[in-house]
Amino acid sequence: MTVITAETADVRAGPSTDQPVVGRVRQSDVVFVMENRGDWVRIEFSVSGDEWASGWLAGQHVRSRGRVSESEAAFGTAIVDVRQNENGASYTLRLRDATVGCRKDVDAGFNNCDVDFQVAAETTYNGERNPRIRYSCAANLVATDINGGRADTAVSGIAEVYAQGGDDQLSVNVNLYPTARNVAVRLTDVTCAIRDVAE
Repeated sequence: MTVITAETADVRAGPSTDQPVVGRVRQSDVVFVMENRGDWVRIEFSVSGDEWASGWLAGQHVRSRGRVSESEAAFGTAIVDVRQNENGASYTLRLRDATVGCRKDVDAGFNNCDVDFQVAAETTYNGERNPRIRYSCAANLVATDINGGRADTAVSGIAEVYAQGGDDQLSVNVNLYPTARNVAVRLTDVTCAIRDVAE
């Protein structure tokens, strides 16, 4: 299993840029590496919900991982929530990244996944203590099975991060129960929010 490192990448009929394009893959798509040839890899990839194809992808667009990784969606440092206390101090929560990594079972396919939310916090509070922000994150996992069937699974968790220069990672493990072997899992609808602040 590999992670697509480009936002999008052309899949070709053969291991050359002279070959026609037969499809495209995105950073959040899962691909199966079937063969390596020089700087190219032959992959199986999803064309649509129920259609799969094979083609060649330049090796520069992939990175090997020790575990199966379905999605590595970069969210930059988007501000996802801001709160203000009665004294005017503000607390900001930023979502830096959200990823999903799944392990492959022989019969069930990708059925056990870890979703990681990476956040950062900051505040204008200048008291002696470093307040803690309790936050929650949620996302949707979209699993596609070998027959093209799709199933959604909601994922959520709660954690704390220090407000002054705090970085944190919230990890949530989820088991998927497919009726057929899962061949792709995608992370969508990622949200995080401040629940409360302990000053």
